[in-house]
Amino acid sequence: MRFLSVGDRKASALVNRQWYEASLDPALQTNTVFHLLTPFTSGSTVQKFGLRKSPNLILNDMDGSSRSKEVVKKACQHLGQHLQSLSLKGSDITEGTFMVIIPHCCNLRKLDLSLCNSLFLSGNLLRKPNDFQAAEKSLVNVRELNLGSLRHLSDCVFNRLVTAMPNVEKLSLSGCTISYEFSPYDKESKTRASTSVLTFVNIKAFLEKQGKKLTSLNLSKTGLPGSSLRELAAVPGITIRELNIAGNRDVDDDDILALVKQQNGLTSLDVAMCGELTSQTVLHIQTYVPQMPYLNFSKFRELVCLRLNMCTGVTDQSLVAIATNVPSLEELSISQCHQVTDDGVTKVVKRLQRLTFLDISCNDKLTNCTLASISQYCHCLQKLDVSLCSQMSHDALDKLQCHLPHLVSLQSRLV
Repeated sequence: MRFLSVGDRKASALVNRQWYEASLDPALQTNTVFHLLTPFTSGSTVQKFGLRKSPNLILNDMDGSSRSKEVVKKACQHLGQHLQSLSLKGSDITEGTFMVIIPHCCNLRKLDLSLCNSLFLSGNLLRKPNDFQAAEKSLVNVRELNLGSLRHLSDCVFNRLVTAMPNVEKLSLSGCTISYEFSPYDKESKTRASTSVLTFVNIKAFLEKQGKKLTSLNLSKTGLPGSSLRELAAVPGITIRELNIAGNRDVDDDDILALVKQQNGLTSLDVAMCGELTSQTVLHIQTYVPQMPYLNFSKFRELVCLRLNMCTGVTDQSLVAIATNVPSLEELSISQCHQVTDDGVTKVVKRLQRLTFLDISCNDKLTNCTLASISQYCHCLQKLDVSLCSQMSHDALDKLQCHLPHLVSLQSRLV
């Protein structure tokens, strides 16, 4: 089968069941994903998973029924040793079912527990010594952990999870309820792990311990105040390369300035929907470059992704400053930055000719002149979003597509 083309392989798979199963050999298909709706999956279907050896498994709509539990157990038995990515996102999974799954997944590198609120409701996850030891043995290779949008995540449960996964490099707490306050009357409140809420003090303690390994942190939509961002940036030994603080409206220009002073190895920074940010975020840094070497933009030459969606204070001047000082950008999003004009975008795309992704949607001041500039300079562009840019025309978009051979995605709902 490996000597056949993809088309011939698909045709041969229709001959009979044996040929079909041969076409599914893992040597012929890589990086496959199994997406199971557990209430509707039969046990006989699951038993065939062992032949596929898929490294990715997504389990949706899991409930507490014995049927779901049995389907999940069989799926992990047949796929467990091959699984590298497991997503339980949004499932009503119980602690018992979770502990049935985990011992079979000894090679996991990515675990998604986001929106699994029922799993964290009691606060007893991995509390039993036997459960913790089983998890610690199976999850030692996990590099990416998603705990996003959990209402009941506490310090104690968080500590048990990250202790069982000591090699985590990417952590997401997006949308989690985090307490940034502590009682001034309780002297132990800064050192004692809470059994009911997740606190920033505890997260900071984790970063102090894990900082050298952690490269990506997502704290978007957590109500992160600027003072806490400064504390995070100043943690000794931490070297974050990807940081997402989108949707935290209390973060201002000075907080970002304090961040980049400490974390000059950033390659990706998402500040979308941080409404307090203005052009000063860029201009302050540019102004102090000669006097403060820690702010030298040469240290940010590896930044490849920048999202400034809904940052209404961003102007043409600040965009040009970004493009001039960070020529390595490959992804730029400036949706709903209403002060940006054709002149600003033209100067930006002229300097950032490596762009593969550009989002300029919902900007009423942008016209066909912007599309002409993109056609002229952005020859590497693969994805473009110009939705709700009312001053652009369909004819200009047609011409743009003729000049961009690599463009595979164009979002262009103009009205």
